[in-house]
Amino acid sequence: MVVHHETVVAVVATRPETVLADYARLLDLAGLATPGDDAGERSWSLVASATAGGSGPASTCPPWQMEGVVSALLDAGCRPENISLTVASRQPGAGPAVQQWRRVLADYDVDDMPVGPNDAPSAAPRLLLANLRTHGRLGLVGAVAAQARAALIDLETGDNEAVADRLQTIWKRDASLVAGAVVDATVVGDGTTESALVPVAAHLILAGRDPVAVDAVACRLAGLDPNRVPLVGALGGADLGCSDLAAIHLVGDTDGLPASLDLVSAR
Repeated sequence: MVVHHETVVAVVATRPETVLADYARLLDLAGLATPGDDAGERSWSLVASATAGGSGPASTCPPWQMEGVVSALLDAGCRPENISLTVASRQPGAGPAVQQWRRVLADYDVDDMPVGPNDAPSAAPRLLLANLRTHGRLGLVGAVAAQARAALIDLETGDNEAVADRLQTIWKRDASLVAGAVVDATVVGDGTTESALVPVAAHLILAGRDPVAVDAVACRLAGLDPNRVPLVGALGGADLGCSDLAAIHLVGDTDGLPASLDLVSAR
């Protein structure tokens, strides 16, 4: 990931009645869905993460995130046949979430047969779609975790140092393919284990070309130092993304952005 001198992360406040329009604005602010003469030829591989069951708070990318991103890309001129979906999960229990995503894709005439992590990955630029939740060992799970899951890295039981080392290797290999990240923080999962997450309504969505920077801003909202969050800090420390909050330029709904979501697990 090449980090520009000024790394931009867009943040937009959202509500259920405006969420699709808010996603269109978010991707435009982040430079991820801008109309142009070549828009019809652009291809995108949406990498979306889900965990087993997918029924708890922030356990999977919500369907409105998938719809918001797809509709924004199509409105910018992308053709339905140039959008594909990669499921960043090898857990069979992720099926219900995948079915929701497939229904959304079918509504927009996008090929609704997802590519699993064991299949050959698409060569199209990857747009990482993630939800946001805290994690007892990893601190925070967001966009970087979506890329890790797509690479079949075991985040739940793997040793932090070993996971970080493998992620750095894969990130370097795939740097030219990762085009950006979109994080849905409408509801954040607060807790140390997936089975004991408490939903916290944040009503925020984030996006940027640098997934590490997007996660760094998410860390700030969670009340965490991004450089002390293992995966984000490892990539930032290896110059594979920007984890320095002082070097990130926030755009969008920044005036009312809370200093912290006051999550219990981050205290």
